[in-house]
Amino acid sequence: MTGFRANKRLSGLDPKKLNLTRTIIIEQGKLRIRIPVQNILFVRAEHVYSRFFFQSDQQTLRRISLDKLLTKLPEEFFIRVHRSYFVNLTYVREWTSSKVMIGEEVIPIGRTYKDQVVPILKQVTGI
Repeated sequence: MTGFRANKRLSGLDPKKLNLTRTIIIEQGKLRIRIPVQNILFVRAEHVYSRFFFQSDQQTLRRISLDKLLTKLPEEFFIRVHRSYFVNLTYVREWTSSKVMIGEEVIPIGRTYKDQVVPILKQVTGI
């Protein structure tokens, strides 16, 4: 009975009140990792894996495709700029029509994505 009561109580919790709305859950086998969205600078695809780059100069590699990952992330923060990269718009320091700078990292803008990315970068950065 005690387990049922605990589950019933948990089912009534509002994720917005817990401040979980700006996190994503990445599953790695039986392990589930909660990643705060605001800490992600950019993500790079590496075959069937995605490498996350964080503010704290840390990285982590998880088995998840960029396509699947993009469905989990808030659109107002992230944009795909290349078939192998997407970036957090909050951290775009400089950009041209062919590349984006986040910290010291230079991330290419793919030809396929250029027409969609450049207007968004103009609007968001005001540059």
